[in-house]
Amino acid sequence: MNILNNIKKFPGGLLIIPMFIAMLINSISPSILQLGDPFTSIFTSKGTMCYIGMMLFITGSQFELSKLKLALKRGGILILSKLLISIIFCILIVHFFGLNGFFGLSTLALVTCISSCNPSIYIALMNDYGDDLDLATFGMLNLIAVPTLPVCILNIANGGGMDINTILATAIPFVLGIILGNLDRNIYEMLKPGNSIIIPFLGFSLGSNINIFDAFHAGICGLLLLIIFYIVNTIPMITVDKVFLNQPGYSASAICCIAGVSIATPQLAAQVNSIYAPYVNSSVCQIAFTVIFSTFITPLITSFFATSNRSTIDKQIII
Repeated sequence: MNILNNIKKFPGGLLIIPMFIAMLINSISPSILQLGDPFTSIFTSKGTMCYIGMMLFITGSQFELSKLKLALKRGGILILSKLLISIIFCILIVHFFGLNGFFGLSTLALVTCISSCNPSIYIALMNDYGDDLDLATFGMLNLIAVPTLPVCILNIANGGGMDINTILATAIPFVLGIILGNLDRNIYEMLKPGNSIIIPFLGFSLGSNINIFDAFHAGICGLLLLIIFYIVNTIPMITVDKVFLNQPGYSASAICCIAGVSIATPQLAAQVNSIYAPYVNSSVCQIAFTVIFSTFITPLITSFFATSNRSTIDKQIII
């Protein structure tokens, strides 16, 4: 049976297929995933942060310092653009609509989704389509992918600030990987296949936190939230990638995907500030809906821009 090659035929399949299998199991019989450790730690959300930390370290080890300037330029501009989009959108929503939002979408759900990005999908897609500089962006992308970011952005809109500990906890594994990978080429070579091994486990751990039936309760509101997410994020991000960075757009489109960990954000926001408590349940359902569909839509958009770019290059070579 050629299972691996069949999975790889789908963009980001190494992450998405295990994620979908875990979603089905969690939706039908979640107790299966709670047998106990080490099984539960490997195949549920208990292992998510560990997998992400390992991938940060591995990705850092594959990053050559000679390419630092280019990586900061490409990835830094994309990430800064993503942050600016999230902050500006949040400020406008809070200013014009308050906490209630509009059309059944609370400000909590809107800000959580708009500010979300999925480094797991990104790294899976860049393993298929990207280069070394695209892969290096993964480390920086994790700095803005934490569930606390939407809460920080809401705080900024209300005069608050950012959590420096979260930034440091994400940056340190990546920086350690860069140091060791550049000091010893043997470490670079040893860790080279690491992300490909971890990605399926990460996909399963992310999917284990999503209930498909709860997600579909969101209905039209969930669909509206998904549409808003792609309009607000994908169009300007791809424009920045093409106009300012002279890139094909597939890296920017890969950033525009909603992370599974975003489902935890409403509860976290309510713990920080009780004013969000009435919006938690509806937000969770709506966010879960967008997580499921963006996980499938974003790889298709990324594949389109990646394959279109290759077609253009092939035509130029032929001419």
